[in-house]
Amino acid sequence: MAWIESHTALRRHRKTVALAGELRLKPEWVMGHLHALWHTALDQQEDGDFGAWTDPMIADAAGFKGDCHLFVSLLRKHGWLDGDLLHDWLDYAGRYLRNKYAKNNRQKLVVIWAKHGLAYGTGEHLVSQPNANTMPTECQHQPDIPNQTDHQPNVGGREKPSTDPGYHPDKVPKAQAVVDRFQSLTQRASSAGNAGIRAVIGCFIDGFTSEQLGEATEAYVVDCKKKNRKFMSCMRFYGDGHFKDFLGKQPGEQRIDPAEHNRKQGERYGGKPLPPKPGS
Repeated sequence: MAWIESHTALRRHRKTVALAGELRLKPEWVMGHLHALWHTALDQQEDGDFGAWTDPMIADAAGFKGDCHLFVSLLRKHGWLDGDLLHDWLDYAGRYLRNKYAKNNRQKLVVIWAKHGLAYGTGEHLVSQPNANTMPTECQHQPDIPNQTDHQPNVGGREKPSTDPGYHPDKVPKAQAVVDRFQSLTQRASSAGNAGIRAVIGCFIDGFTSEQLGEATEAYVVDCKKKNRKFMSCMRFYGDGHFKDFLGKQPGEQRIDPAEHNRKQGERYGGKPLPPKPGS
C-alpha cells in the first residue's frame, strides 16, 4: 500500500493559511485537498511532475470543484507547486519511493531526484541551472530501463518526449539563453528555474528554433508595453504556446483583434457585427 508522510505543522503552516484565505476555505479543507493531490500523485505521477497534466486534471486530483485555473495558480503562488513540480515532494514521498525502488530500479530514483534538483544517494543539490558540462551522466535518459515515467502521455497518437532538462543536456544551454533573454526583457527579478527551461525545451522538440523564440519574445514585450499589459511568466509564454501568436511579427507590429475585425467587417457591409469564431 502506498503512503506519504503527513507533518503535524501542516494545519498551521503559513502557506496553508494563506491558501485557505484566498480560496475562502477552512485550513482543514485545504489540508484535505493537498493530501488528495499528493495521494493521486503517488498513484499516478510518483515523480511529482505534473508537466503533462492540465489545470482541470490537477484540480480534480485534489478534489477541488471550484475554478481549476485559480486553484492551480494559487498552488504555485503559495509554493505548493514549483512550476510543474510538487514542492518538497521528496520530503513527503521520498522514503516510500526509496523503499519501493532502491533494490531493483535505482536509476528511477536517480531520475526522480534529479527532477527535484537533488543527487540521489547524497542529497546534494544539483546545479540550479544545469548544462551539458555539469549534468550527471546518470540523469541522462536510459530507454532500456522498464517502468520509467519520463514520457508524457500519447498526444495525437504519438508519444511526446519528456522536456526534463536531464534528458536533453545538449538543449539546456540554448534553452537557458532563451529564458535569460525573456527574464531580461520582461524585467522579472525572480528566476524561471527548471520550469522555464522545460517549457523552452518543449518548443525545441516541437521544431521551433531559439531565433524564432527570441523574435517572438521581442514582439511580445513591445506589444505588452504598448498596451500596458502585465507580462506573463516565462513558463506560461513558452509552455502554453502563447509565443506562437508573435511568430513572424516585427516588434511593434499591430496585432489584429478578431472581435474588432468582425465588427468592422459587419459595419462595412451594412449588417450587424459578425459573431466571433470559436476560440477567438
